[in-house]
Amino acid sequence: MMFFSNVRVQGTEMEIPGIYITGHPPTPPGQVYTVAIVAAIVLFIAAGILQYFLNKKYVDGQWENCRFKPLKSRTFRLVTGILGIIAFYFISLEAVLQIFVFFHPYQQFIPDPQSHWKINPGIKKLQETRTERNAHQVAIDDGVIDWEYGRDKPQGAYRILCYGDSQTMGTPWVGNNIMFTYPKQVQSQLRDELGNENIQVINMGVSGYSSFQGLIFFKNIGLLYHPDCVIVGYGHHDGAPSYAEDKEITSASPLVKKFRGLVYQSQLYLLIRKKVLEKKADEKMENGHQVFRRVSKEDYIGNLKAFADECRKRNILVVFFVVPQEAPDGTYHPEYADYMRQAARELNAPIIDGAANLAKLPQEQQNRYFVADKVHFTQEGCSYLADLVIKSITGDIAADMKKKGIPTQTESTK
Repeated sequence: MMFFSNVRVQGTEMEIPGIYITGHPPTPPGQVYTVAIVAAIVLFIAAGILQYFLNKKYVDGQWENCRFKPLKSRTFRLVTGILGIIAFYFISLEAVLQIFVFFHPYQQFIPDPQSHWKINPGIKKLQETRTERNAHQVAIDDGVIDWEYGRDKPQGAYRILCYGDSQTMGTPWVGNNIMFTYPKQVQSQLRDELGNENIQVINMGVSGYSSFQGLIFFKNIGLLYHPDCVIVGYGHHDGAPSYAEDKEITSASPLVKKFRGLVYQSQLYLLIRKKVLEKKADEKMENGHQVFRRVSKEDYIGNLKAFADECRKRNILVVFFVVPQEAPDGTYHPEYADYMRQAARELNAPIIDGAANLAKLPQEQQNRYFVADKVHFTQEGCSYLADLVIKSITGDIAADMKKKGIPTQTESTK
């Protein structure tokens, strides 16, 4: 199952939204800025020429016999002429940027007024290899990377949703085959271990997501997929330094959400917004350092507990996953790993402690599991994660399936 293989994304220029500026929708790359500057200069000259002819024919023309009385006023004609030139300038500039971006797409993600960004549904136009078109269409429209299944769960199926950031999503493997990612390897192994081909594991990872965004994504979309089990693997971006907390760049107001949904479509707005946020960020820095984490300790633990509450109200098994990175303590933000462990203890929830397990391995072995950034996994690293999941929670999954009357190999052979 190929994903993004034909999508023209300028990966070296694309800044994953929210990593550099919290809450910012996908950041236009340098090419868009260059086009904007060139277009602004050309359109400025065009507007000047248009203004010259407009003054001759419209502002200074003869309008005494016009039936529309306001046009007889030179002041009215002057003001409307200026407003018309301004409208021409900015509408034309936006049109140029939209046309350029249409033919040079950079947005693997698009703005979302609630969770800041989501996977771009537009990729469905570039990927038509699957035959299950309905599931494919719904999953992409939902912002779900894994379109193997749609929202409808077959009778007798056991469905697991894996939540997390790009480590879960599978960077860089989603560019080749989503089956390399740890959720799909877990699916294959669980089917073998438990002898049930109706086990479905769906990858709900989105690059750059924090637990704040993941919880919104789960409530709005994940519950529509009728999960039996949810694996929650956030922490890396929660602990990342930022210009402001994630929750500050959102709103519960339907009117604000609708407005953001509209203005986020404007490339010109995105360009201006980035510069404004950068300026504000500079004002918030202390001694040259950013002073916020994207999600505070209290909010992070609260988000994990909210995941658990939402799941337990619906008889969904919730599992926490401390996803590892190549660092001496197994993660770049060890305090957030501790917060997840704390939440798991308080909630009496299963936990997959990838960071603790990785830290016990020889450095040479760890090196094989990561690409050069020491955060994202090689294919072998994805297999390591899948093995961790299988060893840690197969028993919990089997018990939950038994409780829900879904047969496993053990049950079916009795």
